[in-house]
Amino acid sequence: MKDSVDPKQLKYKKVYLDPKSPTFGNIAGSLREAGYSDAYSKNASYMKPEWLVAIIGSARRARMFDKAEENLEEVQAMKAIDMEGKVDPGILKIRTDVDKFIAKGIGKETYSERTEHTGKDGAELKIVFDNAFLTEEGEIDVVIKKP
Repeated sequence: MKDSVDPKQLKYKKVYLDPKSPTFGNIAGSLREAGYSDAYSKNASYMKPEWLVAIIGSARRARMFDKAEENLEEVQAMKAIDMEGKVDPGILKIRTDVDKFIAKGIGKETYSERTEHTGKDGAELKIVFDNAFLTEEGEIDVVIKKP
């Protein structure tokens, strides 16, 4: 979405995303409430102006993220032991996978599997070469043998 948003776009975003608004989640109603014409309001969801798509997409991503968090909490609350006191390996595996996923995201400083190509926080890496492979002229002298 472009950096300079006009007042109508801001008003649309406010009424479209506010659950207390009578036009919450209603594209055409929120556009009319923001001051757009009836014709524009009826056709905007088909025309898909970039600013409108950005606002709607942002709202959908936020809802999906909220649902994913709810699902993760639900899975974490699952009991891995059945009524007979036996461990259910299927549920235990799902809970473990969810816990690892959360640990890698929230606790990424400790549990991340990311391979760094820079130092911490993007700092430059210092690469030191073993001088055993250098000739007297300072060139690399390595023979690669093919199997």
